[in-house]
Amino acid sequence: MRAAFAVLALTIAAAPLDAQIRASERARVSQVVDGTTITIDYARPRVRGRPVIFGGEVHWGEVWTPGANMATTLQVDRDIVLDGHPVPKGKYSVWMALDSATRWTMVLDTVWEKYHEERPPVRGGQIRWPITPASTAPTEALTWSFPAISSTGGTIRMAWADRSVDLPYRVAPSHPVTTPSAEAEPLIGRYAMTWLKPDGTVEKNWWPDQTVEVFYEKGALLARWAPKLWGPDDRTYLVRMAPAWFALGFIEQGEVVDVLTEWVFEFDVVNGRARGFEVRGERDVLMGRGVLTPSPRRVKRK
Repeated sequence: MRAAFAVLALTIAAAPLDAQIRASERARVSQVVDGTTITIDYARPRVRGRPVIFGGEVHWGEVWTPGANMATTLQVDRDIVLDGHPVPKGKYSVWMALDSATRWTMVLDTVWEKYHEERPPVRGGQIRWPITPASTAPTEALTWSFPAISSTGGTIRMAWADRSVDLPYRVAPSHPVTTPSAEAEPLIGRYAMTWLKPDGTVEKNWWPDQTVEVFYEKGALLARWAPKLWGPDDRTYLVRMAPAWFALGFIEQGEVVDVLTEWVFEFDVVNGRARGFEVRGERDVLMGRGVLTPSPRRVKRK
């Protein structure tokens, strides 16, 4: 029996330290937007019946990591703009200086591995800006989340007790929709589009023949499809992949919601003028052809 107890004691002692119950359990939340990954690693303190959190447990004038135990961290694998402030690629500890009930200061510090009581002094290299907390419905456990997302960014939210902070962010597009006018000009015109089956015969069941009007507008090359190709808009961006090679950028409510890089539109440019294009799919399979029609000549919009 004593031997059994000894084995049990050794087993407990050998258990990994991260398998312990903590008053503020660790959590991690990530969001990917257009190839940029944003990750927040934090502990989740709970209210646990305490009557006043902000202005009580967390004092006015305190520099606080919005979490517990080890400092909350923010990691981005590409440069972003957070609440209007450039944040270079990297990992940061996250702090909030609670100047008053209505005015706080956001602090990102490049020294990210810190205990919550190792509050950073004001120093070079930090990213600091004023933020305004909002009153919110009670939140028992501190929560970081991504409540809003678009093709170009979204919102990061911290909420706990009766306060929340929203931080809008923007990411750099992986496929900008702009095309130099000198490259766009030879491609402008109207094309008769025919879709093809894998065996090279004309596809009539799934895709009808279409008219594709290629035009240049506000620095971008677009195509207007008749009949409409997909989605609520009859236009798509032609997203430059290489000179005279483009992917389709589908549009909803005026913004790009999906870039279909699996289809590549390869324009055939001869003597400074496109004669047509081929649509190539995965493994370079020919999916369709477009032939320039004689008129109207070109459509260029400012």
